[in-house]
Amino acid sequence: MIRRLCARLSFVALVAPLALLGLPNGAAASGGGGCVGDHVVVLDQRVDSRAGRRWAPNTISATFTAPIPAGSYQISVVTFDGYEGRSENPQLHEQVVVGIGGAVFGPTPDLADGEDWVTATTSGEIELLEGASTVTISHLLSGTETNNSVGVGCVALSAITSPPPPPSVEIGHDCDAEPAIVVTVSNPGPAADGSVRVDDAVTPVDVAPGEPTVVVIASTPGVHRVVVEIGGVVLVDAMHDVACVSEPPSDGLPDDADPPADTDPPDDADPP
Repeated sequence: MIRRLCARLSFVALVAPLALLGLPNGAAASGGGGCVGDHVVVLDQRVDSRAGRRWAPNTISATFTAPIPAGSYQISVVTFDGYEGRSENPQLHEQVVVGIGGAVFGPTPDLADGEDWVTATTSGEIELLEGASTVTISHLLSGTETNNSVGVGCVALSAITSPPPPPSVEIGHDCDAEPAIVVTVSNPGPAADGSVRVDDAVTPVDVAPGEPTVVVIASTPGVHRVVVEIGGVVLVDAMHDVACVSEPPSDGLPDDADPPADTDPPDDADPP
């Protein structure tokens, strides 16, 4: 009986200071499962502003499973705090700063007061100046005596990719053989279906990425309406003049040949 009582008193003595310090115990709040991205690291550790706290140092770090190249990223940071009675104790400056790839994100907003268990996700954009494989998280007020630690659940980064520019279109014509409208589509993006309409005639077209796609459509001299639609987007709707000049019928002689001799008798010729 005495041993059980001592064990119970020891457990109470341990839990009480942890609650006062804001360190989660038992079912304390945790944010490790709240991150989704291309690169995710789970920490579930705490940071404190005061030095010498073994359970909550000023700064913690973690390594991603794969190196992250320099570039633009969407970043998410999950912070948390929780224990029974927290709602009755104001918790100030439960904030962290994240460092990665020569860039800094934060500080995160202060966690809400008036709740026993609280988890928050802070998201934004960050430009990594260099490749990185490690992230560091520090308490906003490292080196001070605020006595308010904060948990760091996870950090996630997802690359920000710009959509490829739309295809470009050039419209010309060819008069070498029969008149024709020539449409050239340059597509830097993925393959796409589309069509070229000249007046009322529609020609389907498959546009591949990389190499230009050339569409030749027989036409007639004069002005025609040309509509180019790729991937459901009308890129061109314009009038184009097929300026092909018809050659007069040939007389069968070279251009520098003398004209045929006049076989009619001269006006002053003697009658036979």
